Amino acid sequence: MILPQTALDGAEAYAESLRKLIEGAGIVFEGKRINVTASLGVAALQPGRTDGQHILVAADEALYTAKHEGRNRVVTA
Repeated sequence: MILPQTALDGAEAYAESLRKLIEGAGIVFEGKRINVTASLGVAALQPGRTDGQHILVAADEALYTAKHEGRNRVVTA
């Protein structure tokens, strides 16, 4: 997701709100509730990271950090 004109802290807050919505939604399958969670990586433009490819790599690394640290979290890069 690209959030133009959004600072890193704003993007992190938005990602956290999405994470909470997903966690609270769950899925009902054959009468049983299945809990669903999400891990998200957030990155922003900064010196040395000025194009889409660099931002995607940074966000992907943050995502894997989130998963490694226990999942169901937002990590910024």
